[in-house]
Amino acid sequence: MSKFTDELRKVGVYNGFDFANGKVHISYIPQELGRLSRCARWRVYLSGQHTNKNAHWMDHGNKTFAVTPHGGRKHSEEKLIQLNEAKKWASEKYSVKEWAMTPYGDWMEAEFVEKRIAELKAKLNALSKE
Repeated sequence: MSKFTDELRKVGVYNGFDFANGKVHISYIPQELGRLSRCARWRVYLSGQHTNKNAHWMDHGNKTFAVTPHGGRKHSEEKLIQLNEAKKWASEKYSVKEWAMTPYGDWMEAEFVEKRIAELKAKLNALSKE
């Protein structure tokens, strides 16, 4: 990922799920090929809770926004459109006012991301002083 995410492993943060620390986040799931192939999608995830009780069984109760370009749009354009739809939906459901990208590429509440990064940097600094 990045040098910072490599450093976060030292304090027990290995991925976007660990970074989220139980808060709602939006993550990108690339297209899956094979017998159970799925289109690319954005997933709204909240640890321990279903964000969509009517979700397809393969979405494990999470609200998803399929990235399936149509109407001549490119994949990158559709990806951005669906990200904005996911943010809009999650903002309404979970009262998120502003979104920011995490070091892992997920999207979370901006204020939380800022505080979480500061908290984790402080832990890393404390480790380096030991």
